Amino acid sequence: MFTAPGGHPVPVLRQLAPWWLRWYLIPRLAVQVDTPEAARSAVDEVVGKGADVIKIGVDHLPDQAPRIRGEVLAAVVDEARRRGVRAVAHIGTVEDALDAARAGVAAWMHGVYKERIADETIPVLAAFRIPMVATTVVFESYALIGQGPRPPTPLERETAPADVLAAFDHVPASYDFSFFGPYLEKMRAQRGAWRDNVRRLHDAGVTILAGSDMQAGVFPGAGLHRELHLLAESGLTPAQAIRAATLDAARFLADGKEPDFGVVAEGKRADLLLVDGDPTRDLDALARIRAVIKGGVVLERRAIGAR
Repeated sequence: MFTAPGGHPVPVLRQLAPWWLRWYLIPRLAVQVDTPEAARSAVDEVVGKGADVIKIGVDHLPDQAPRIRGEVLAAVVDEARRRGVRAVAHIGTVEDALDAARAGVAAWMHGVYKERIADETIPVLAAFRIPMVATTVVFESYALIGQGPRPPTPLERETAPADVLAAFDHVPASYDFSFFGPYLEKMRAQRGAWRDNVRRLHDAGVTILAGSDMQAGVFPGAGLHRELHLLAESGLTPAQAIRAATLDAARFLADGKEPDFGVVAEGKRADLLLVDGDPTRDLDALARIRAVIKGGVVLERRAIGAR
């Protein structure tokens, strides 16, 4: 992720990674640039290694962390475009969203989750015609830390060990919340705001894409199913939530071309999920999986967790 010197994700890595590993992790997970010239050079290097997208950290994490400057942000986006690669922005506030949009990013990652977007700003953001990957499941997961037992979903019970799932029910008494405490409090206070933001942006015509990220309490696959339910809570119909994870996401990834995936149609890629029930009426049906077909091949499904 491209970021300012000391910007996100550097403080988080310094807090979470053991001291003997930080020197290795930070340069590989964060590209810290402070001038347009350094930004362009770094983009060339990363694209030269085969990257097909550039992610920029525009958000403050924590709130006092440095934030990438506008001219550096613009240089990253411009150089990526020159090299035929799109740039996306990790945002958290309205200011982040506007700065990223004006720089020309292809998508907002995580959406505005730290505050409620003013009603008059909704059409301003919608006018950029930039899709937003809401990832509300990430912030919901953080908001619920320390708030009591976290009931696992059926898919989580199938795909994760029982002791791992149970570990999220209670925070160890010895855990030091001095770093993450303020962030978790903010997440709890903003639970209604990010749902409301997604609803109003969607109503204004912003394409909402489904994504789950990889965070505490967010399990691959099962986390995406949680996200679809949260999108429905945010005002999308079940069919619209499913489309956010299929056709709309496929069209974004195809970057202007007609995708050969993300839709059930003759001649398209045969990647199919067969479920028991009608998920356009009941999203719970998505977890009642009867068969998975990958490239026309029916896969064998076996639970690897402890139901």
